[in-house]
Amino acid sequence: MTDINLGNLIRAAGDVGKNVMQNAVSETVVAAVRQVLNTSIRDVTPVQLLHAIREDQSLWAVAGGDIEKIAAHLPPSMIAAGRPMYRKALAEYGNATKLVLTWLSQDNPTLYSMVINTDKGLDWFDRQVREICEKLGLDYEVK
Repeated sequence: MTDINLGNLIRAAGDVGKNVMQNAVSETVVAAVRQVLNTSIRDVTPVQLLHAIREDQSLWAVAGGDIEKIAAHLPPSMIAAGRPMYRKALAEYGNATKLVLTWLSQDNPTLYSMVINTDKGLDWFDRQVREICEKLGLDYEVK
């Protein structure tokens, strides 16, 4: 019969609990970043998006204040805890633009279609994501 070391069992259970909590916090932060995106574009119409692409308007210039206000509600400790999951998502998708385009395709297919089907839409979108990442202090890609 194998002896069970109770101390090792308790430590292992604690490690599992800690990992579950870290993953839950990380997933919450990634979901919060996604929600910031959705909230910031919820009132954007296809006509407005088309105009922004054609005129090369900066989303940050138009909605940066709103994005900052929404992001300000995320506690710094939560952002720090969520960075590993965000970086994991970036590694999986390659960069923030590909990640955000995936979210956009799922959450707002009409605007997604406008971005990918408008001449220079993807280039414009990439610039917007890069600028927003820079302003919010988020990595654009895993280095």
